[in-house]
Amino acid sequence: MAINLSPKFAFVLLIIHAVVAIVVCLTSMTLPAKSFLLLLVISSSAYHFARDVFLLLSNSWREITLVPDGVRITTQGGLRTYGLVVSKTTVSPYFVVLVVRLEGRCFTDSRVIFPDALGKDVFRELCILLRLS
Repeated sequence: MAINLSPKFAFVLLIIHAVVAIVVCLTSMTLPAKSFLLLLVISSSAYHFARDVFLLLSNSWREITLVPDGVRITTQGGLRTYGLVVSKTTVSPYFVVLVVRLEGRCFTDSRVIFPDALGKDVFRELCILLRLS
């Protein structure tokens, strides 16, 4: 299942970062503290847009394939890795939060997948396969 650009996810990510930036601006912290926190919010936004929306970074997921024991992931950099789907994975009709423990790593990795990133039929198939696994 090839993952494509998702305008819906881009919009949600933009709104979340904008709300956080507004909250930082409305706090009663000193100007240097606000500036530092705003810099962190902008950095986070740029990183997640590059990795998850525009799929520009080498660790961006380009393709996922569900296999009987887990999931096989192909990254933008061409790396193919295998992982186990963790029980924290969330499946809804609106989006999927796919949480995977990649082979050889201690920590989990997660991605949010909206229907417009895969296509409706492919997204529906992914939801069904994840619910059954």
